[in-house]
Amino acid sequence: MKLRSIALLLFLKVGLLYPAGLNAAPSSTLSSPDGSIVATIRVGDRIRYDVAVADTLVLKDSTLSLDIEDRKLGISPQVTAAIPRNFKGVIKPPVHQKAAIIQEAYNELRLEMAGDYAVVFRAYNEGFAYRWETKLAAPTVR
Repeated sequence: MKLRSIALLLFLKVGLLYPAGLNAAPSSTLSSPDGSIVATIRVGDRIRYDVAVADTLVLKDSTLSLDIEDRKLGISPQVTAAIPRNFKGVIKPPVHQKAAIIQEAYNELRLEMAGDYAVVFRAYNEGFAYRWETKLAAPTVR
């Protein structure tokens, strides 16, 4: 009976975290290091995100997709891994700037998808960004 209870509890916990199944990432929150910018990222039939700055919603239900010749990335995505990371460091620009070093700090969420691509979201104190990364062959990507 104890084993059955543990299995049921585990099933319920996974079901709450991954409501669309194990291929979908849960709704994730990504905040800037100082907490002034908060993004909520959801993966379902599309990749969607909301962004709030100082508790004011500035983007709501924005979607991502990318057309590369005959492929559409971000349509019916299947998340294979969700990897959070934070970074704090300095950049020494090779071209003279106002400052000899630039402080850089961000929190990141990398969503790796079936189909050899990933979307990397970053929240900085100054803004929010995303980037596509692919492992597609060079002739495929132009």
